[in-house]
Amino acid sequence: METYSNLHVLTISTAGESFKNFSYIVYDQISKEGLLVDPSWEKEKICAALGAHDVKLRHVLLTHSHNDHINLSNFFTGSLGITALISMDEYAFYRPEIHHPQLFYANQTILFGSFTCKCLLTPGHTKGSACFWIGNTLFSGDTFFFEGCGSCDGRGSSPEEMFETIQYLKNMLYPGMQVFPGHSFGRMPGQKFADILRNNIYFNINSVEKFVQFRMRPGQDNLMNFH
Repeated sequence: METYSNLHVLTISTAGESFKNFSYIVYDQISKEGLLVDPSWEKEKICAALGAHDVKLRHVLLTHSHNDHINLSNFFTGSLGITALISMDEYAFYRPEIHHPQLFYANQTILFGSFTCKCLLTPGHTKGSACFWIGNTLFSGDTFFFEGCGSCDGRGSSPEEMFETIQYLKNMLYPGMQVFPGHSFGRMPGQKFADILRNNIYFNINSVEKFVQFRMRPGQDNLMNFH
């Protein structure tokens, strides 16, 4: 049976402008090779975590191209000479100003240390949103949170695609996985996917029509209201 005891996740809470984000460092505790997911806002805090754990970054992983998830990407790729992984669909549609991009396709895998990262294409919030599956962890960006899913009213967004993405994830993931989202609205990152299956309303709507109607309902004026 595959074991993930040497896989470690550092959760870094960052803030900037009107946003509160989570960036993540996931690394192999034996080789110290690691990946940095959605670096945002506070580079000193992220650099301190990398130094404290002696992590050797191999790549930056970008779940999507919104500024609150990529605004430190160029700093880390430039200063460390590494690449930023972003989906082909996301890059082609938005053309974000990312230095050293490495484009991935759906279900492509990359290696770091003794671990494999599987890149899942999960459109809905943006045209080419992605989640990253590493060991028993999933980094979900703004595709979904413990409390809801990403907004679907921006350029390239689609509530219909979000519904299909959630059905795909329900069939792909297993209940014991730990989920690390791009934002949280009360619960700390690292909760089990089983809790989301039980409590997240978007994972319990089985009709695309009802899903779209609820996700796009009027009265959601707050940009950060992902419920």
